[in-house]
Amino acid sequence: MTENLKTAINVVTQLTPDEQLELIATVSRALQKRFPTAQQSVSGQPPSAAKAIPSTVRRTPPMQQLSQLKAEFWPEDETADDINNFVEQQRKDDLRREFNEYGAA
Repeated sequence: MTENLKTAINVVTQLTPDEQLELIATVSRALQKRFPTAQQSVSGQPPSAAKAIPSTVRRTPPMQQLSQLKAEFWPEDETADDINNFVEQQRKDDLRREFNEYGAA
């Protein structure tokens, strides 16, 4: 980090949050004018990344409320303890299998 940058950071940290946001916006606009090809596409992704993502993914709206993810999938005849015990047993089996395959570390 250059001394000029260190000095600028020390000065900027003395600004109010509103002044810091205004500075960020001003610097961002200046960079966009100076380097127009580096701007992001309309999707908010860099142009190369936007092409790599399928159109169905780009059009997926962001989640607005966590309740939208709610699902009724838990079997009524199983308790949380049942699933915890199952996961614990799977982990033990995996460790045992790895130990048998690769030996002690």
